[in-house]
Amino acid sequence: TIRLGSAAAAALLFFAAASIRAPLARAYTPTFLDGARLFTKNGNGKPELLTESPGVVLAGKRVCLLFYAQWCPMCTGLARQLNSWYSANPSVELIYVPSDMNEKDAIRAYASPSHGPWLMIDREDPLVAKLKKMYGVWAGREASEFGRAGRRHGVPTVIAVAPDGSELQLLDTE
Repeated sequence: TIRLGSAAAAALLFFAAASIRAPLARAYTPTFLDGARLFTKNGNGKPELLTESPGVVLAGKRVCLLFYAQWCPMCTGLARQLNSWYSANPSVELIYVPSDMNEKDAIRAYASPSHGPWLMIDREDPLVAKLKKMYGVWAGREASEFGRAGRRHGVPTVIAVAPDGSELQLLDTE
């Protein structure tokens, strides 16, 4: 039993269990992550660049994008709750899409114990901006970069995605 401290975490559990039940192909190939610079945590919890292709690491898993920033109190609260949820749901991979102020802050946030062992897209990878624009999710502090038009949600937000990157469902945890 996982104890949940917020409606957002409860909704995430329901969402992952009930809303993305379509059968997975054995060779899940997340084409929207082709060429992405992804970080993983090594055995000591330190960030390091992922050496395997995303298709290998994500084979047979559902993918949820976690739009997040360490300076955001709602984000850090959700991250602590996601740790338990993540370890109990090995068929789902969370991928952290950072909205931290810079690369150093994103790496520091990812390295913190409050972050689970999920993956992170390198903050400097152009894919981060592409995903934020594609889904309309970015922090209010990023309005100077992305504007206000087209913004659907801020951080934290979790989006379940199909192998081609199309949105399956958005969970607004803001």
